[in-house]
Amino acid sequence: MSKVKILSWNLNGIRTRFKNKQLEPVFSENADIMLFQETKANYSQLDNKLKTIENYNSYFSKDLDSSNGGVSAYSKDSAKIAKKFLKNPNDEIKGRILNLNYNDFNLLNVDLPSAAKDLKLRERILKELIDYLKSTNIKKTIIAGDFSIAHSEKDIEKNELENSKSFKKEAELLDELLAIGFEDSFRLSNADSEEYSYFKSPKAKEDGIGSRVDYFFVSNDIKDNIKSSKILNIEGSKHLPIELEIEL
Repeated sequence: MSKVKILSWNLNGIRTRFKNKQLEPVFSENADIMLFQETKANYSQLDNKLKTIENYNSYFSKDLDSSNGGVSAYSKDSAKIAKKFLKNPNDEIKGRILNLNYNDFNLLNVDLPSAAKDLKLRERILKELIDYLKSTNIKKTIIAGDFSIAHSEKDIEKNELENSKSFKKEAELLDELLAIGFEDSFRLSNADSEEYSYFKSPKAKEDGIGSRVDYFFVSNDIKDNIKSSKILNIEGSKHLPIELEIEL
């Protein structure tokens, strides 16, 4: 086994982050795999320096609407992309999930819409994802990305919790995912932490009013291989990047 460092970030527009040089701190982490959500760009719209990054293989989701969604991955090791793994995906769903198959493990990059944007779509994607995972043996699998859901009261600031009308219902969606054989890597490493990965505004971040909606879910067979799971204080988006180090 060898240690693998994976970084995941909802960057809310990869072209904007690149133009503003806000990707440089992320690249300096020297992760083995970098996962991005809400890229808001089709492959043809990307700068050549984003299409190909030195020492990395690049992978992009099918995203016909460049104003929403879009996920990408940059990986030092090559991976195979699973294309037909969901039963009834439409173009919107295809633009929000990337399934990378490595020799030693499987990695899914997921970007779920918020309840305010499209609750039904989010529930559909999660159901499709869970159905797919149930059909596999769920071994050496990592699911990463922005789920737009705070799973427990420790994952959301009390004022945000009071303003949330659907917290319990949304949390139950993640309960279903965990129940089939996954663990929240951050909670395994930081059981009582109340750190957040998402803030609505710079002022909210300054005041500590946020939620943790970005996750690495690891299958039960590799949960003991986790070396660290943390939130990085790298700014540029409403979301902060998250990082997982694990032996695989």
